[in-house]
Order: sequence, then structure tokens, then C-alpha cells
Amino acid sequence: TAYFHRPDELGHEVRSAGFQLEGLFGLEGLGWLLPDADERMRDPARRDELLDAARLIETEPSVMGLSAHVLAVARKTG
Repeated sequence: TAYFHRPDELGHEVRSAGFQLEGLFGLEGLGWLLPDADERMRDPARRDELLDAARLIETEPSVMGLSAHVLAVARKTG
């Protein structure tokens, strides 16, 4: 059994729990969908390219949901 949040749902849940949402980040970007992702990660130059691409879109709402994992960064309020 699993529940898959959409990024906006995760943000709402974090705020509803009394936290101040600092940001949502898509961790993998589209890289996890590449058939040779493991190979790319073993090559330093190709790994840097993949990570740079992930950083460019990690906070872009229109593609954040394509990441396999979304990280919520928040602070406790009150």
C-alpha cells in the first residue's frame, strides 16, 4: 500500500501540520527515467550533466511530479 502525493498536495499537507513550507524539490528530475541512468552516474562528467539538469528543474512545478521523490523543506511554526 502506498500513497503518491502530487507536489501541491504535499505542500498543503506540510502547512496543515503547522509547518512553514520553505520549498518543494523534485529529487531525481527526469534522470530516473533514463534507461542508462546507472551508467551515467558512474561516469563523473555524465553524472555532473545529469545532476545539473536535475537542479535546473528541481523546483519547477510543471515537471516536479515527474521525480520519483519530492522533498519538502519546512520549519515548525509557533
